[in-house]
Amino acid sequence: MILKELVDCYDLMVNSDKFEVSDSNFSNEKVSFKITIDEDGLITKIIDLREGSGAKKKTILVNVPYQSGRTSGIKPYFLCDNAKYFFGYEIDSKSLELKRCDQHIEASKNLHMEILENSYSKYKLILERFFDNHDKNLEIIKEKDPEVLKGGSIILRLKDDMKCIHEQGEVKKAFALYRQNKFENVEEVRGTCLINGDSNAPIAKIHKTIKGVSGSSISGAMIVSFNASSFESYGKSQGYNASISTENEFKYTTALNKLLSTDDNNMYLSGNTIVFWSSKLGAEEEQIIPAFMKDDDEVEDDNGETGGAKYNQEGVDKIESIIKLIKQGKTVNVDRINLDDSVNMYVLGLYGSRSRIFVRFWFKNSLEDFIKLTNKHFEDTKLKKKRKFSKKDFIYEEVGVKLSSILKTITPYGKSQNTPKTLINSLFKSILTGGVYPISIYNKILERIRAESGEDFAINHTRISFIKGYLKRYYRLNNLKDKEEEVTVSLNKESTNIAYNLGRIFAILEKIQMDSSNGATNIREKYLSSASSTPKSIFPNLLNLAQYHIAKINKENNTKFNYYDKVIGEILLNVNEFPAVFSSDEQGMFILGYYHQREDIYTSKKDKEEN
Repeated sequence: MILKELVDCYDLMVNSDKFEVSDSNFSNEKVSFKITIDEDGLITKIIDLREGSGAKKKTILVNVPYQSGRTSGIKPYFLCDNAKYFFGYEIDSKSLELKRCDQHIEASKNLHMEILENSYSKYKLILERFFDNHDKNLEIIKEKDPEVLKGGSIILRLKDDMKCIHEQGEVKKAFALYRQNKFENVEEVRGTCLINGDSNAPIAKIHKTIKGVSGSSISGAMIVSFNASSFESYGKSQGYNASISTENEFKYTTALNKLLSTDDNNMYLSGNTIVFWSSKLGAEEEQIIPAFMKDDDEVEDDNGETGGAKYNQEGVDKIESIIKLIKQGKTVNVDRINLDDSVNMYVLGLYGSRSRIFVRFWFKNSLEDFIKLTNKHFEDTKLKKKRKFSKKDFIYEEVGVKLSSILKTITPYGKSQNTPKTLINSLFKSILTGGVYPISIYNKILERIRAESGEDFAINHTRISFIKGYLKRYYRLNNLKDKEEEVTVSLNKESTNIAYNLGRIFAILEKIQMDSSNGATNIREKYLSSASSTPKSIFPNLLNLAQYHIAKINKENNTKFNYYDKVIGEILLNVNEFPAVFSSDEQGMFILGYYHQREDIYTSKKDKEEN
């Protein structure tokens, strides 16, 4: 159960040095500014807490008085809020004009005075002056930093204090007492918690919003919510339908918000937000997940090397080395390393709408099983690929393809923003179960190849790797062993598969025509689509045309093309007919044969011998 694992994750966070999680009266929220005020409530200093520069400034996380989340209406927060609640003004994001927000500041002042009503703290009077002087403070903000008025949460500090106001002991005590009285005055609904089975536990009515999920509102959205009577049952309203205790509601929402705010535990992929962690929270092992799922541009070191040949199966005894191998699409020899069997890996894929969060996929398994499944994927999709080893040298390696590369390659010109968000679910599931890859992705890749056949990038390592992997699994899981064995990493000259061999011939015909015309024309752009789907209608003409090109080149005494003519003849011995139509998997075999033969043509004799 997802929420149960998140509750356990919170318990791990409490004992972790890496994560600082709040108690039930506080929450970690994104803060942009810290403003210092004097005892008259006037601003003396504005500090921009955001990291970075320009439009890429990032807010920081601060432990502030608990915020349950707001989606609409006026709802102030205690001692951590934006300009319209603290100063009664904000800059409209569309018109860029200063807008009055009198109701917001009035509600904020009333909340602060109510919380501190029975407190003898000096901060009550100072905050009252602060709200009363909002017009004066507005002028100070305009002079010091108008960015404050554009949005972003603000925390307050009294001049000469070391801590912010919300961190002061008497203020924290007053806020805790306010929340306690608030809950005591609410008629409590008790029941059995569905997460851990606790009986007679107070049930949460409204769950805290989750922030940072792609597609959701900037103010957050809920993963558990009932906002219409049609979703309710047995006379229960809102969160009472889910029967989750207030304690566990706090734990799972706090843990998920913390993971979403920590760069090391989440990433965005094809419009989805992916959260990941392990039972060994904060350990280096967790970085295996993004290493597998996401493409990272190779960074050269001071010697201009990317380390392409440094990480192989020899001496892989550290997680760092495993991560390096997985980043490069290589398999890891699990038998030669000692993995902690007790470590479980968790991957949660999320996507949001304005007010709701949807679960795309959920994966839980041991670290060892996760690596074995990635090995299986890389083994099925691996092809030879030329990799830069240093500034001058290249090596050929057998590497598979990572998840993000597959998703990008099915879109026009490989633009990741155009990737269908729903496909990641079926693709991820197939990889982590060892099942057949989604035929929808396979067909989309064939479609992109045909549509972009005139482009050099149309038939590339990523696309062919997936085609090869799809065919490999499709034949294996359908007990077609003979066909599975014909799906190879590199050129298979012994293949008797008609589609594969016609793909090889097409690559040679392309080479002959390009050299005959000095690269002015390319049959791939004009004929690839029909040759790979209806070969009978096109191959006789292409072979006749090739004889014309060979005769033309032979006038220049180029013996190389006599060799190609001979190879075509040898391949045709395994082609007893030109089929009228190729099936879906035969079209893939055609493209694979074309790719293998083209790579063989353009690989030098020296590289073939060395690799």
